[in-house]
Amino acid sequence: AGRASPALMKNSKERMRDRANRLVESIGKMEGVYDRKLKKFDKMFNLPKGNPLDALVHGADKQLDGMKAALEGKGAMPGHVDLMQDFKDAIGRDNAKEKRRKEKRAKKERANVESPDMTLDGEKPPHLYPLFPPMPPRTMAEELFGKEIITDTLQHDKPTIAGVIAVLQRFLQNLHQMLIDNKNAKTPDEVIEKYFALVMNYLEPLEEAYRDRSIFPIREDGSIFMSLGAYRDHLLGETLRQAFKTAAYPDKLFVGAVVQNCFGIDVQCRTGVEVKGKDKHGHPITEISDRGPDVNGIEQFCTDPDYAKYCERGQIRALYVNETESNGPTTARYFASKLWGGETYFLQADAHLRFAKEWDRLYAEHEGR
Repeated sequence: AGRASPALMKNSKERMRDRANRLVESIGKMEGVYDRKLKKFDKMFNLPKGNPLDALVHGADKQLDGMKAALEGKGAMPGHVDLMQDFKDAIGRDNAKEKRRKEKRAKKERANVESPDMTLDGEKPPHLYPLFPPMPPRTMAEELFGKEIITDTLQHDKPTIAGVIAVLQRFLQNLHQMLIDNKNAKTPDEVIEKYFALVMNYLEPLEEAYRDRSIFPIREDGSIFMSLGAYRDHLLGETLRQAFKTAAYPDKLFVGAVVQNCFGIDVQCRTGVEVKGKDKHGHPITEISDRGPDVNGIEQFCTDPDYAKYCERGQIRALYVNETESNGPTTARYFASKLWGGETYFLQADAHLRFAKEWDRLYAEHEGR
């Protein structure tokens, strides 16, 4: 057999070298593309370090680096690696790690589920006592516990949930009387001016006493406070049942509800504008009618044998407002926020909701990640 000429061998080696250089250049470009895509994924999905995608890219980079070194004559070509199987294995390890983490958290939360006498750092938190009953609506905290419940909260740096409720009730009581006294006011400005005078007199001291600091110590047990503002809402009771029924840890759920109802105590309750039919031109015929007192969702919940225990434990905190004296959703939300007792999480919700199974656990995991 004939032998190749030195010129042909030289040309062949040069072609192989050129091909290797082009491959090295291509590999470098591939690495750049991978890096850019990984950064884009990290930015889009906020992936933690060490995630399975990181492992896949690291494995691919390692293979490409080995190929580059081999093409440059700095080592042998790396063997075959099944990157897809490595990726699947990494996902499996990551899922197992997440499962162990969730089991550890669930075990800790189960251990932290407390008895009716809630404790904080091994002690009974004084701010949760005395327990103020959520029923009946006309119950006044100041009459139950005395004026010192207010002075302790405002002046002696010894705040309690009952004291805060007493402050809010005192404001509402004076608002009620002010509106009666000014029902024949000549201009709205007169009433508005007196309203803000009440705010400064009864609510501002509470704000000033705890400005720039938490009024209560924050619990670290995964407890959830749900703020609810309900305006003549007939679904409040069912919302509360759903919240506790579907919760993974109902003993750690606390509700602050502002119930804005017509109670029928000193006024005739009326409906809103109702459509009763249509006239001959097809226009709606509307009417406002007398009706009985609104359904009290707190009463529905607290008298239900399956849920009464939560009311007895102080997990339902209620403030009642005459519907004619409510001042819109923002004021209701403000009042509800004041019923927070230091729970770990603060959730603002509506009074006409349904809940997914173990919604509280899912919410805490999402917020705590």
